[in-house]
Amino acid sequence: MKENDAAVKKRPTSKKKRSAKKQKKTFIIVLSLFILLVLGVILFIGGKLGLIGRLAFNRNNIEVNSGLITGEGYTTWALFGVDSRDTGVLGKGTHSDTIIIASVNNETKEIKMASVFRDTYLDCAKKNEDYYFKANQAYFLGGPEQAVSMLNKNLDLDIKDYVTVDFKALSTAIDMLGGIDVELTEKEAEWTNLYALDTAENTGMTYTPIEVKAGVAHLDGVTATSYARLRKFDSDYKRAERQRTVINKCVEKAKKADIITLNNIVDKVLPMCATSFSNTQLLGLAKDLSSINIGETLGFPMEKTTRLLNGPGDCVIPIGLEDNVVALHEFLYGEKDFRTSETVKKISQKIIKDSGIKPEPKSSAASSESSSKTTKKSN
Repeated sequence: MKENDAAVKKRPTSKKKRSAKKQKKTFIIVLSLFILLVLGVILFIGGKLGLIGRLAFNRNNIEVNSGLITGEGYTTWALFGVDSRDTGVLGKGTHSDTIIIASVNNETKEIKMASVFRDTYLDCAKKNEDYYFKANQAYFLGGPEQAVSMLNKNLDLDIKDYVTVDFKALSTAIDMLGGIDVELTEKEAEWTNLYALDTAENTGMTYTPIEVKAGVAHLDGVTATSYARLRKFDSDYKRAERQRTVINKCVEKAKKADIITLNNIVDKVLPMCATSFSNTQLLGLAKDLSSINIGETLGFPMEKTTRLLNGPGDCVIPIGLEDNVVALHEFLYGEKDFRTSETVKKISQKIIKDSGIKPEPKSSAASSESSSKTTKKSN
């Protein structure tokens, strides 16, 4: 390595270290979806499926609310990014800092994604139990099986499969692809360098700080991941745009990469992944990769506030869980007439009771427009 190159390589010092709990930031959609999309290509190399983790996951134990029919013509997955610092430690006992619901239109192959804020106050208990806490606690208590059940129960979903990746996966994959080129504003460049200190500390990886003040910059794994995390100086909406940019850039690079590069990526990154998908399903991703279109994203709950609660502490509170769930189903599946289950109604009332946060009452005219039709069937 040249001396001038070495001079710009940075590792965070101990002075930059903060408490782990406050440091952990989710780079949500980018982390999990990138791995999922590239997986379809790299699995064609062959002989690598055994590297993927297979955690204890029994579909028969996954909760689905009684009488629920939803998502006809769509396939829905849960995507988790966990805070593990040890490669391959992806099961219970680690928190899911990233929680994503991905719905795939089976005809158009468009993917829509909703990230569930990890601090959202929800029912995280196993069946027939009562335990309200932050949403990421479900994964900690029962791994992907309990986390998927939490999403189904609270949001009237019918998810059967998941993908989990660890904290270093995105940064590692981007480095092995040779980085990506992204056009940055002056603010984005400044804040990416600030966030990179934290990302490097959490991943144990080195990085090259961004030198341009504005314009096209070459981002390595740490800086690209940091760019995807930015939101403090503008909004979650802009962060979602940045995440889509990183996803698209990564997929473009992966499609052009040679077999040796892809083989090296799969050897390094797959041990950081676990999934319930069968080998047949995983190989099927390769067939669809070229036609996949990344669509809109949003954060859930859409209508929200925060409240300090006894026990979990600072939580994101849905302002009317029922209304938020109805809006979620319209976004994911285009279901304009969705009606929530009795289970969601019960959970919504419990959240109101514990937080004291009530939604604005609906007008009588709006209430009378609700349809008797419930939902469409899920795949």
